[in-house]
Amino acid sequence: MSHLTPFSEMVELVVVQLHKDDDVEALPLREEIDRLACQRIRPAQRRRLFHFRRAAFFALLTRFRKGSTVLRDAAGHIRALLDAREASHVCTSASGAVCAVAFCDKPVGVDIERADGPVDLVSLLDFIAAPCATGLKSLPPDIAAFEARMAWTRIEARLKQVGRGIHDYIVGGPAILTEEQGETRVMAAIGWVCALTHAGGPIEIRARLIDFRTLCDE
Repeated sequence: MSHLTPFSEMVELVVVQLHKDDDVEALPLREEIDRLACQRIRPAQRRRLFHFRRAAFFALLTRFRKGSTVLRDAAGHIRALLDAREASHVCTSASGAVCAVAFCDKPVGVDIERADGPVDLVSLLDFIAAPCATGLKSLPPDIAAFEARMAWTRIEARLKQVGRGIHDYIVGGPAILTEEQGETRVMAAIGWVCALTHAGGPIEIRARLIDFRTLCDE
């Protein structure tokens, strides 16, 4: 009789979708640093998306880690949460009108890319000399684009999990990503692809999809 290996950790992953008729002002920006950053953005659509992402991030932080202190890096990005009992790792990602937040007690990386994004990821993967890029150009365009989104999000999630960025990959090449980092899982929907990298052994991923309007009502 086989037995399931018990999970040693759990990752909470939440994906939030913004619809074109949603009012982002219904969820105010909570911190002064975000309000000032939003005011400096001139194009209305970019300002709307920035408001959506930061407001959604903090609404989720309040919901899942109430009472925690948010720790940011020099660029203002959320990196960790600290409460009286323990420190929690958090990673965020956004692409157009969709964003993702992952919580875990160990280092975690997440990246999400929308299906209708303006960037040619096939060419970008070729530019950074990703090993998977070689075979993509021989595929039909739609399949190549989907495979490229999966490959790109996987790379980004693995980089974020160790506190690195795509520039580190360009300089160091694929060798900077080691198998010891942990496992990477990829989830796909019609409108987006999301990759999650976590450290350690067997892990449970609790994934949720929430509309922005629903988040405002909670």
